[in-house]
Amino acid sequence: SLALVVKGQIELALIYQPCGNELFTAKRGEGAFVNGEPIKASDAKTVGDGLMGVGMSHRTSSDAITPFITDLLDRKGAFIRNGSGALMMAYAAAGRLIGYFEPHINPWDCMAGILLMTEAGGWANDYLGAPDALEKGAPILTGGPNVAAELRSMTGIAK
Repeated sequence: SLALVVKGQIELALIYQPCGNELFTAKRGEGAFVNGEPIKASDAKTVGDGLMGVGMSHRTSSDAITPFITDLLDRKGAFIRNGSGALMMAYAAAGRLIGYFEPHINPWDCMAGILLMTEAGGWANDYLGAPDALEKGAPILTGGPNVAAELRSMTGIAK
């Protein structure tokens, strides 16, 4: 997972998945692609319409994620965790997942995914606007355009 950030803007993104030989790429203003083919974020209408990517590290307590998972399940949603926030964000950008949430993630694991998601027509919170995000990490929330508001209400992440 690589991203180029210039003056606070993510300009380029690359996420490579070697097992499936998939290269996810994005350039700001030019769309998002997997192996050169355009990708699009999920058009799910609610969190119950698809599979959500969820991440968790031991930098936070389990209390940081369990309310979200409970709320997601109560809304008839489902989730997956594969251990790679970057890859799950790429899958969300490609519409394979409806979004991705992690209460704390380091910038090297999410910057490329943020650009992929936004260039694929989805939404991502203002990760770089969080205090000390580049030094200490911050929460990440992404989603397809139709579920972004529901996901924000579930996590309390406003922007």
